[in-house]
Parts: sequence; C-alpha cells; structure tokens
Amino acid sequence: MLGRGPSTGAGVATELISFDAATKRFVVSKEAAALLRRLTGPVAVVAVCGRARMGKSTLLNQLVAKLSGGAQKGFTVASTHKPCTKGLWIWSQPFERTMANGQKMHLILVDCEGIDAFDQTMDYSTQVFSLGVLLSSCLIFNQMGGIDESAIDKLSSVCEFAKLIASKSGNEGSSALQQLSPSFLWLLRDFHFNLSEDGHQISTREYMEETLRDMAGSTQGIQNRNQMRASIKALFPDRDCFALVRPCLEENDLMNMDKLPTSKLRPEFKQGFDRLTELVMSRARPKQYQGQYLSGSALASFAQAYVDVINKGDVPAISSTWQNVIRSENQRALEAATAAYERAFAALLPPGAAAAAASPGCGGGDLSASLDAAHEGALAAALSEFDAHALGDAAERRLFEQRLREQAGSRFGVVKQARLADADRRVTDMLATFSQRLLPLLHAEPMDLNKFDSELSAALKQYDSAASGPSKYRRVADFLVNAIVAGLQEVARKGQASASGAAAKLKAKAAELAEVHAKATELDHRVRALEQSESSLRSQLSAAQAEGQRLQAQLREKDGMAAAVGAARDALSGELAGARRACEAAERRTAAAEAAA
Repeated sequence: MLGRGPSTGAGVATELISFDAATKRFVVSKEAAALLRRLTGPVAVVAVCGRARMGKSTLLNQLVAKLSGGAQKGFTVASTHKPCTKGLWIWSQPFERTMANGQKMHLILVDCEGIDAFDQTMDYSTQVFSLGVLLSSCLIFNQMGGIDESAIDKLSSVCEFAKLIASKSGNEGSSALQQLSPSFLWLLRDFHFNLSEDGHQISTREYMEETLRDMAGSTQGIQNRNQMRASIKALFPDRDCFALVRPCLEENDLMNMDKLPTSKLRPEFKQGFDRLTELVMSRARPKQYQGQYLSGSALASFAQAYVDVINKGDVPAISSTWQNVIRSENQRALEAATAAYERAFAALLPPGAAAAAASPGCGGGDLSASLDAAHEGALAAALSEFDAHALGDAAERRLFEQRLREQAGSRFGVVKQARLADADRRVTDMLATFSQRLLPLLHAEPMDLNKFDSELSAALKQYDSAASGPSKYRRVADFLVNAIVAGLQEVARKGQASASGAAAKLKAKAAELAEVHAKATELDHRVRALEQSESSLRSQLSAAQAEGQRLQAQLREKDGMAAAVGAARDALSGELAGARRACEAAERRTAAAEAAA
C-alpha cells in the first residue's frame, strides 16, 4: 500500500534536523516528521553529503527538476563562501517510483550540511555526516575533482564513527551496521582527468577501487592510510563512482548555476547528468533493516532515536535503536489500528432500537450474532491496518496485537451490553403497546373475534420485524401465555352458559345433518348402482351391434355366392339345351340315312 497526505502544490525544501546553537542539541523538525509519517509503504532516501561549497544543493535542485519534469527548485544555493545548508533538509514532495518487483515506493531527497566548513567542529561534521549515512539508502558523496587523500580522510572519519556504532551494538554490531549501510556513490564534479592505466581506458568505478587499494609499505603513516581505506570499504561494500564534467565554462555562470537556463549548460554535462540520474534511480532502493522495508513513519522514528542518543553525547547502538523504533512504530500502528476498528465497527454495526423502529425490517434477526459479526469484521480490518504499519518479528508484534484485541474487545463489550439493554427496553415498550391495543378487544361485548385475530397478527408481524435481542422470543411467548391466552380463557368462561344452549341447538342440528347425510349416502349408492347397470347395458349393446355387423357381412357374402351359382346354372341350362338340339339333329340325320338305305 502506498499513500501520503494531501498535496500542497509545488514541493519546497523542508528542514528535517537542525542544530540549536543555544542548547547545543540537534532537533527533529515536527513539520518534517509529520510529513514523513503521512507516507505509507517503503521509502528510499537519497542523501547528498560532502564538503561545504561543492554544489550539493545545486545537484539536488537539478535532480528535483529532472524528476519532477519541470523547473522546481527549493534547496538554498548562494554564490558566497558561506555554506547555505545547515543540518539536514528534505524535499517536501517525495517522488513516487516503482521497484523492480512492481511495488510502489516513495523517493525522498535529503540535503546534508557540508562537512569541514569553517564554522564547524570535527565532531559536529562527523555527527551530521553520520546522520546522513544512517538515514539514507543511497548516499552520494559529492566532491570536486579527483579522489585524493584529503577526500579519503574526510570520508574515513565518518567510517570510524560508524565503527564505534558497530562496537556499541555488541556481537551483532557489524552485521547490523551493514544492514543499514546505504548504497554508496562517489560523485566527482568538474572532473577532467583522462582515466587510463597501462594504456587502457578504465571506468570511474575502477578508478575509485584503485584509489582505495592498500598502499605498499609498513610505516605507521601507510598503515593509517590503509586503515582509512579499509574503513570505507567495510562501511560501503556496495559502492560505485561517477564523474561529471564542468557544467559551463564561464565563472559568472558557475556562480549562478541555479538561475542558469538549461540551454547554457554544456551538452557533455547534460548527457552525463542524464546518466547520473539513471544510475541514482537504479541504486535508490527502499531503506530496510532486518529484511523489513521502512515506512516514512519508521524513518522519522529512526531520526528521532539517533538524535536523542547523539544529544546525550553517546554513540547510537543500532540494535537498541531498532528496538526503540519498533516499540514506537508498533505503538503508532496500534493507534492507527484502533481507529480503523472504530471506523469499521461503526460501519458494520446493526441499527439501534430507534433506527430499527423507524425502518421496518431492520431490527429482526439475532442481535447478539449481528454484533459479534460486526466485531469480528472490524477486528479483521484493524489487524490488517496494524500489519500494514507494524515492525519487528512475530514475537515483537504479538504483544501489540494482544493489546489491540483487548482494547477492541473492551470497546465491543461496552457497546454490546448497551445495545442488548436498549433492545430489551424496546421489547418492553412494544409489548406494553400491544397490551393496550389487544386486551380491550378481548373484553369487548360482544367480542369481535375476527378483528382480534387481525390485530394480533399485525402486532406479531410488527414485533418480529422491529424487536431484537436474546430475550425477543421468550418475552413475546410470556406475553402470549400470560396476557392473550389468559384473556381468551376468561372470555371462554364468561360465554360458557350461553354456549351450553348453543351446544344443544348444535347437537340437534348435527343429528339432522347426520340424517340428511345418511339419505345422501343411500342416494349416492343408488346412483352408483344405476351407473354400473347403465355401463353393463352399454357393453351388451355394443356387443349386439358388433354381432349384427358380423351377420350382415355373412349375409352379403352368401348373397354373392347365390348369384354366382344362378349364373352357372343358367349357363349349364343353355349348354344342355344346345346339346339336346344337336342330338335331335343327329338322330334326324341318322333316320334319314337309314331311310335312304
């Protein structure tokens, strides 16, 4: 999660840590601390340190303009011999950047007071520089020209102070210091040397490593110089070097760099500054300790913790400082989580009795279960808020989580008790109102049972919708038994006498109805018998009709056969007659022949 307070327009340089000359104490600005505490999510801190009057503020103004895409400037720059920056200053509008894993972070720019100024003591310079080292995740050591023994000496003095911090932190001091050690970038301004070795070009990083290599020799002076180099390399294992050419050639332009338009800068410088910005952004990783990213609030707590120790004339012990920061940040996380619980609980809380009465349908259900669910939901939101801001391992967080649960539980207990009591009073008021509406109907002469039943149903429906609380159903059951049922029993007793006469009439009427019922039953049996007889006759009729159709078919078949026989008979008769005539003719011919013979 990444967030910050409302923007106030263009950024400005804001003092983070100042030195009160009257009290001889460092002071963390409340305004800057509040600005940091509004930042959630990881923060990366790019701090620029170095000797006074070497263009640190100018460099930061150029970075601000580059990152903001405009011409914003705010770090104070002057053209005199007196240094402008005192203490540590930050740019009021952090720049949102994206980490390699896609997570968002805030980039904070810090301008550190130059070391070795004419109005500083050695201890003061070392303390200011050390604050820049301890608070930054990327430290730019700004200097003019090449790396020389003077620069190594100034830088090593801070490293020696860091060794005291490590020794103060016990067995884990070196490890703890390395975890807080920033990425180091040695920036060489107005650099004009030709970097070559044995006829080959070397990089600025190789040049830096060459200058930090141990010197040959065994004299005390050589050993001291080698010790300074070892201190630098131990404090800054992740280190690099970059060189910038002179931005312009005219002395007047150099004295008014912040007013100089970009068009007057040398192309070589502008190209180099673009590469420098890319390098700084690649090395500006979130500040972290023991594997945890620091938020803006944690950074503010670290600054306050370091300042408190330095003001006591002591050396910060990283482990104890970290524990103090953990307690401070976890207390803030607890307060933020408690506020988150209150907001979520108010949003999830079911409506009270008055709201339930005004909004039908809102008061039903199990109030106790609804309250418990609201508490659990709000507690989950509070724990999530706590986790987003808390520091330390599980054991360190557990104490504050337990406090959060206890505070939320205590708050919930008070609200739940009040809500249940309010619900019980609401139930009492509703049942009293129902008594006033229903009991007169029970004792009315004559009693209108339909009206009473309608009113009772409406009352119970209203009660079920608006009443709540664990005693809701028990109280209405008691009301029905003790008031309504008892009233109905009384009505029944009063009407018992008149009911006796009515009962006799009802008995006679019942006998009459029984007789009518018997007759109706007998008629029903007869109707059923007739229906069954009708069904049998219909079956017989259907069978007779089928038999008649069969006989008609046979008759038609026989008629056809008789017609065929008659036709055959007629044909045979014709043939017989013809045969007879032929015989008669033959006899005649025979007779004639015999006669002739």
